[in-house]
Amino acid sequence: MSDPISPLDRQFQSIRIVYYFMFGSLFLYMYLSEFLLHPPVHEIGTFYQVTIVVCVIELILGIVLRKVFVDRAAEALRANPDDLTALAKGRIGLVATFGLAEAASVFMSLWSPKRPS
Repeated sequence: MSDPISPLDRQFQSIRIVYYFMFGSLFLYMYLSEFLLHPPVHEIGTFYQVTIVVCVIELILGIVLRKVFVDRAAEALRANPDDLTALAKGRIGLVATFGLAEAASVFMSLWSPKRPS
């Protein structure tokens, strides 16, 4: 008879699915960005600088969220693998980190300056 899947393994599988879908959507964003309108050439400087600042802020937030939620949850799960609270916090941290990374990549791919046609 097969062993039941532990909550940790079940959560890990669902996080992997979210990760793969978000990673795959990055390629979709890059593909779509080639066909969308881009800012006029005279607006690229300021707009691009603001976009870079927003991306840097999102990446910093992602690192902080990862330290706060994921690393603490990992330590708690090492001590007690059946701790559902730590498992939920780790999942929240991972999904939030994935979302911030996705948002930063969308900013960079959709609004990166393109050569005028």
